[in-house]
Amino acid sequence: MMDGIIAIPFAAGMGFGVMGSALSILVYQGSLTLLAKLLQPVFNPMVVRELTAVGGVIVMGIGINIMGLKKIRVGNFLPALILIVLILWAKSRL
Repeated sequence: MMDGIIAIPFAAGMGFGVMGSALSILVYQGSLTLLAKLLQPVFNPMVVRELTAVGGVIVMGIGINIMGLKKIRVGNFLPALILIVLILWAKSRL
């Protein structure tokens, strides 16, 4: 909703192309919303807590990279976001 409202003044100032980008944003964000609705039963409070922890570690790694303290390849941590959901799902089935 916010993107749509902000797109109106941008379209007035920058032309019709902004409306084309607004359509692609609507499709992209709409599909993510529908996917989230389908996956809602999977994301119980325990899964959300563990995803938040993994995401926090990734964000800390990005911060360390930005500060130049050490080079951490945070892209290697991205599979953990999927693995933690699968591990917790398998654990709940036992």
